[in-house]
Formats: sequence, C-alpha cells, structure tokens
Amino acid sequence: KWLRAEKTGLARRFRDVVTAFEQSGDDIKLVPDLHFNAGMTKVYSLLIDGFIIYDSRVAGALAWFVVQWMRDTEQEVVPDALRFPCMLAKAAPGPGRQKIRNPSPGETGFPLLGGRPYVHAKWNQRASWIIEAALKAAGSSTFTPDAAGSRKLEAALFMWGYDLTPYLSDRV
Repeated sequence: KWLRAEKTGLARRFRDVVTAFEQSGDDIKLVPDLHFNAGMTKVYSLLIDGFIIYDSRVAGALAWFVVQWMRDTEQEVVPDALRFPCMLAKAAPGPGRQKIRNPSPGETGFPLLGGRPYVHAKWNQRASWIIEAALKAAGSSTFTPDAAGSRKLEAALFMWGYDLTPYLSDRV
C-alpha cells in the first residue's frame, strides 16, 4: 500500500534514505517520515552495497549467535551494543506452533522491534557493520570480505533464523 501511495517521488525518497545511510553513521533520523520495515530492508539491501536484509530471520540468527557467545564467555546480560531487536514470525492462519525468532526475550535479552522504523534502520545498519567486520576478521573463507560475502552470510543467517526452536534447548 505504501509503495503505491508513494509512487510519485519514490525514487527521490529512496535516494534520500540511501544518502542518509552512506553519510549519517548511526543516526538515520535525518530522514523525515522514514518508512522502514522487514519489506523495505530488502529494497535497501539492493540499493546499498554491504547492507544486509534485517528481517525476523536474520535478527533471530544474530541474536542466537550472541546467546552462544554469552554462554562461551559466561556473560549474564546481553550487552547493549548486541541487543539486536527481534521480530515475531508471521504465522500462517490456523493452528500450529509459532516459530521462535527470539532466543532470549525480556529485559535482559533481546527486545521486540515492533513498528519502529528508525530503530529498525539503526539496527539494520549496525548488523551490516558487524557482518562486514566479522568477514574482514575471518580472513579468507567461503564468505569473502566484500558485498558478495555479506550477501552469502546474510542468506545463511536468513536460513538459520527461520525457526530457532531446535537450537534452544538451554535458553539464556
């Protein structure tokens, strides 16, 4: 609906958001009336090199890896810089088990993102930076330290975070 309503001037709006991401660091609030959600993150990931998709699956996978790091380092509380906001999985109509996309919800874990476009954009940018830094630190691997490597790792996270239920026998 939003894309149809905004078809006049849409290219300019996209350009403004891309420019803000390229120039503003961690403060995307420079873009007025930002429309940013799991659908739009896919659009921006195509417009900005190294900018990953940040939807419920990727957020859940990143949060899960933070939980594993916390276990390995005996951390009690998720550090603020790693508190990736998570989203609920869209459920199909009818009965069935809800997919888990937040490995540790609550005050000491990962907050629910909800409909907060500036928060979504901020954490999308941070996740992209972390992926880029991790690929550079890893050196040579299947996931090269460039935009193509980011895209491959994003795809892996996308699949990993589909449903965290099998990986959560011991929650933090």
